[in-house]
Amino acid sequence: MREREPGVHSVDEEIRPFEEHLRSRGLSERTIYEYTHDLHQFLSKYPDPSPEDLESWIGELAGNGLKLSSLQRKFASVRAWARWRKRGDLLSIEWRWGREEKLPVFLTEEEVRRMERAAEEMIDPRYPALITLMSRGGLRLSEVARLKARDVDLKGGVITIRSGKGRKDRAIPIPKGSKRHLQVILRFLKGEDPIFPWSSRTINRIVKRIAERAGIEKRVTPHTLRHTAATRMLKRGMNIRAVQKVLGHKSLTTTQRYTHLTIEDLKEEMERAGL
Repeated sequence: MREREPGVHSVDEEIRPFEEHLRSRGLSERTIYEYTHDLHQFLSKYPDPSPEDLESWIGELAGNGLKLSSLQRKFASVRAWARWRKRGDLLSIEWRWGREEKLPVFLTEEEVRRMERAAEEMIDPRYPALITLMSRGGLRLSEVARLKARDVDLKGGVITIRSGKGRKDRAIPIPKGSKRHLQVILRFLKGEDPIFPWSSRTINRIVKRIAERAGIEKRVTPHTLRHTAATRMLKRGMNIRAVQKVLGHKSLTTTQRYTHLTIEDLKEEMERAGL
């Protein structure tokens, strides 16, 4: 997300009820100060944060040499706020402490196929539509949760992603694996009707359940599926700037985090060729 300087009051107004929540839980004043101070830093930079924003922030702090204990506390502060705000998309982010860089977790092609098959077997067309929109189209959890019937143009083959405050709407092609499922769903919906009438927490649980049915041992979240979409796009030769636009990344640097995965593939191919 593009960094901007919001009014001080907008951040304070967001933090004040969270501070009262912490106080009601009996936390010490020092702990409350640390949590709210960390959160103020984060929300001042990212007023409407996405999972990538959280990853970028922690990565930037780590790159600036902040000691591990402080990094862990800041991460915990944001997660505490995310739990209170029921932001399942932010809670899906994990950090591998002690590594220079956190590399995105993604599914293999075979694992994606297994996820899609498992979703298909659940009869309701919303399940495979959900999985393919995230694993092929790269939609965020918050974006699929916000998707309405009016946002899907089946004739034009386009989905309008309405990203909420602080971000611009964007249009992306409907992924091939999603179109036929959306056609069935839209027979019964119109206008402002939600495509997926579920909370973020419910969507997280659905993704987890489908991954379990598919026999995937990795921890799979909506953000894992978004990482998977980015990786697949680059592996299949999409221009990195096109990938940036599809994913809605404000910075090309965020998209470039996925390029190391394709480089590893190239290394394997060269080794296989004896070069």
